[in-house]
Amino acid sequence: MQQDVIKFCCEATGQDGETVSSVANALLSYLCNEFEKGHSVDFGQDFGVFLVKRREQILPPGSPRTPKAPKYVVIFKAGSNLKRRLKKGVQDGTLL
Repeated sequence: MQQDVIKFCCEATGQDGETVSSVANALLSYLCNEFEKGHSVDFGQDFGVFLVKRREQILPPGSPRTPKAPKYVVIFKAGSNLKRRLKKGVQDGTLL
């Protein structure tokens, strides 16, 4: 998967694989740093936004399950243009 993305970016930009790979690694490092700080990262209406949310462990009283500590998770919310493109792909049959 990662190699497919790098190959696509190389062809689209005319850059060599090493340059594209270093830019992709820098982008992923940036995303991880922002998530560690609890910040959201917005890529606009064309793609969407990544949010960091705290997921609480909720157990009903008297539940036999062992309670777990709350944790943070990354949530993706698709932008309006991405939703529209996906919907069109499903209707056209190109997304299957």
